[in-house]
This record gives sequence, structure tokens and C-alpha cells, in this order.
Amino acid sequence: MTKNNFAKNFGVLLKQNGLSQEMFGKVIGKGRSVVGSYIRGESEPDLDVLIGIADYFGTSLQTLLIGDVLSEHLDTSKSSETHNKVNEQESAYKTVEDLEQLKLLKSLFGASLDEKINEKLDVLLERIGDMSRLDADVKALQEKVQRLEKH
Repeated sequence: MTKNNFAKNFGVLLKQNGLSQEMFGKVIGKGRSVVGSYIRGESEPDLDVLIGIADYFGTSLQTLLIGDVLSEHLDTSKSSETHNKVNEQESAYKTVEDLEQLKLLKSLFGASLDEKINEKLDVLLERIGDMSRLDADVKALQEKVQRLEKH
């Protein structure tokens, strides 16, 4: 079984970004004590809150839940331009990865989730799919513009 690293990763992300429990609680609409319980591993947020946390910190659900955010964020020696290009590529992969994870979660737990959560998952899956298609369209247009500028 894969170890759940959410509590540790969440605490590291808050510290790295200089956010207090109270400040981040306001971001996700929860109280300081709830955020503290997440950090201590006493409770875990619902899926929609997990997705919001991952998006806020620019990481994937997989990294947030079972990865090691500390080791992923240690390499600060990259130049800004290279770092931005890598982030753009990772963002596209993260969107596809999150879409696949949501599909998997829905297939595993769909029957046991209440109707409202299922509806939210369906909306999220649709929006992520739309974003992936738009991202591909934007990249294709950027490539066309670059080719036109060369001529």
C-alpha cells in the first residue's frame, strides 16, 4: 500500500510559502483548527478541497498525497526562463494526470459518493478536459504564429 504523505507535504508547502494555518484556512474556507488537523494528520480534506490545495500550490494530486514536495522543490539553481518552460510543460502534464486521477477516483468510489459530489466530479472532469483541449489549441496557434514570423 502506498504511504499517504499529505499531512507532511501540506505542512511543508505552507511553510515554504510563508502561510499561516489561519491565512490558508481563509483561502480554502476552513478554520485554523481544521487546517491544523490536516497538518497533524488527524483528518484529511474532501476531494474538492484537495484539488484546490494542489492547484493553489501548483502541484499534482499525486505529489500532494503520496509524493515528497520537499525534494521536488529543492532545486532552485535553474534559470528563471528554463524554470518557466519546465513549469509550462509540467502544467500540461499535471492537467492530464489530474484528469486521469479524477477518472480513477470516480470509477473506484463513484457508487459510494453522494450525488452532489458525483456531480461536482463530473463538472471537474468536463472542465479539465476543456482546459486540456484549449491548451492544445493555444499551443498550436503559438506554433503557427512562430512559423509565420520566421517567413
